[in-house]
Amino acid sequence: MPLLLKQISFIQYGPVGDILLTLLLAGLVVALCINITKRIKAEKRAERADAKLEESYVDLKMAYDEVSNTKTELFEKYDELRENKEQMKEVAYTDYLTKLPNRVAFMDKLENEIKKNYPGEFFTVIDLDLDDFKVINDTMGHLNGDAVIASVADRLESSLGDEDFIGRVGGDEFIILFNRLLSRDECEKKAVEIMHIFSVEHFKAMDDKDVSVSASMGVLVVSRDNCPSLQALTRNLDTALLVAKDSGKNAYRIFDNPMEQMMSNRVKLQAEMREAIMENQFELYYQPQVNLKTNKVASFEALIRWHHPQKGLLFPDEFIPVAEECGLIIELGKIVLNKACKQLSDWHRSGNKVMIAVNLSAKQFRDPFLIDYVTDMISEYGIDPSYLELEITETVAIEDVNYAIKTIEKLKQFGILFSLDDFGTGYSSLNYLKKLPVDNLKIDKSFMEAVTIDNEDKKIVETIISLAQALNMLVVAEGVEENAQEEMLRRMNCNKAQGFLYSRPVPANVASTLIA
Repeated sequence: MPLLLKQISFIQYGPVGDILLTLLLAGLVVALCINITKRIKAEKRAERADAKLEESYVDLKMAYDEVSNTKTELFEKYDELRENKEQMKEVAYTDYLTKLPNRVAFMDKLENEIKKNYPGEFFTVIDLDLDDFKVINDTMGHLNGDAVIASVADRLESSLGDEDFIGRVGGDEFIILFNRLLSRDECEKKAVEIMHIFSVEHFKAMDDKDVSVSASMGVLVVSRDNCPSLQALTRNLDTALLVAKDSGKNAYRIFDNPMEQMMSNRVKLQAEMREAIMENQFELYYQPQVNLKTNKVASFEALIRWHHPQKGLLFPDEFIPVAEECGLIIELGKIVLNKACKQLSDWHRSGNKVMIAVNLSAKQFRDPFLIDYVTDMISEYGIDPSYLELEITETVAIEDVNYAIKTIEKLKQFGILFSLDDFGTGYSSLNYLKKLPVDNLKIDKSFMEAVTIDNEDKKIVETIISLAQALNMLVVAEGVEENAQEEMLRRMNCNKAQGFLYSRPVPANVASTLIA
């Protein structure tokens, strides 16, 4: 600008100079306007940039706040999930009723014990199963049953040490782990202590009712120097419990090698039994039931026998328990029904109007296809159903009285007769007896052994006969081996008798000669 003024000062005044001056000033004004315009635009751009920056800052702050909130929510959700996981784990590993560890938790504990390496040490496992607990549920109701289970759990838990571990692994089954039992003698002493709990104490049902319960136990002593796998351990424990149950319940058995051999034999027998079914190696033998008024054979009880290729003739007690255990009992039951109905048809066609009684196992009686199969056999062989008698024990009947009543009534609609077997050995409840729609009552043979010399047995037999006849039932006495027993039964107005006095169980061709 000073330079410009300098140049202006050299311009001569006059018309030309005025023009030049005017032009010069106009140029200055234009330049100044342009400069101002640029500055204004720059300032506006700066303002817009500032506004955009401010907007970006606001967006960034909002994004930051959102991320911060999300992070907080994530931490809260994580804490919630962790808490839920702990709760779910507790539910998954705890028995709802007793609050004891359940099967999953106990097996985890057992697997950890197996992995520990403490040379020279032992641990002991006891599998405890309450005997016939279903009867308590059925007779007293499941709420009372649950109360008794909880009472048993409390008593067992209170008898254990701090290092011991107990779990409820089934409806009426508990497993106990003892970490510091160093010898078989210590183990046996502890088993006796637990059995003593059940022999001297009552357990509490609802309303403080006292209930007596017995238990069977399988016991396993495990050396940490040579621990079996979890599968082998539980299998051996099951074996010991099974032997305790087979010995009559209310007992304990400590696992040993002979038991392992016994289980091996059972597995082998199962395979042989399956083959025997395919090859028709089973035969029915028949034991006569004599009418005490006419002294004639009125009926036969069908009893299964197995013609084993190597072992010869096997009796039911040698294979029926295994059949029940492995699920073949229903198939064997069908074989018995089939053969009995066929034999009944043969005898009737030859003019011998006798009856045949067939035993039903607990599993067969609960088979949903039982009624269909029985009626199919009746149709196939064209027999009069009133000559077919089905038998169940009172123990089977009492397991589920309502089911028993419904099933018996359905079968009786076809004309089939029903008997209650082994009466007097179970609960012998008059209440249940009058509800069950059975036609015949069979007195267990255990009462016959001393009926002629034991006045109490005599009174029991006499009472059973009077009771049955008051309920319009016929009575069959089992196990009759002496004439004196027969005479006494006849004086008591017993209807039929069965036992070695008349005949042992014999094949069908021999049985035919008894009714010819």
